[in-house]
Amino acid sequence: PGVAYDFVFDWDGIGTTTLSINGVVESSIASTSTASGSNNLFLGKRNGEAGTEFGGILDNFNMWNRILTEDE
Repeated sequence: PGVAYDFVFDWDGIGTTTLSINGVVESSIASTSTASGSNNLFLGKRNGEAGTEFGGILDNFNMWNRILTEDE
């Protein structure tokens, strides 16, 4: 029915967030925020705001709290 894409968001822990789509870096920005256990994580929605829901399917979602190797 549709086309599958592989999106990867990577934060280097120092200050850069990178978006790759199908293995190609599409965007890289400076990021000064840090992760906190007291903040919510929203998938397919911006900051929990009404009307910002993603209209597709999120499938095969993974999250790691460590740096992956190239082979992973």
